[in-house]
Amino acid sequence: MHNFQRLPDMPEYELYQLVKDPLDRVDLVAAHPDVVVRLSKQLQSWRERVEAERLPSDVDGADSLSAEDLKRLRALAYIE
Repeated sequence: MHNFQRLPDMPEYELYQLVKDPLDRVDLVAAHPDVVVRLSKQLQSWRERVEAERLPSDVDGADSLSAEDLKRLRALAYIE
């Protein structure tokens, strides 16, 4: 897994047996496609949950604050 940005020449997934192969020398993707499918589904599900629970950015949340609240938050350096 290379997070959201992977290099063009990198495979989408890599699978290693960390106990037997701590240096990640033998990629097991071809030998265990069922594991890759299962883990990729879990990863996608996790990404969707994380995105759904993401807090709004400071810019998005600032619209709901009063001018006085914004002034206080700026004085405390919580927002710019």
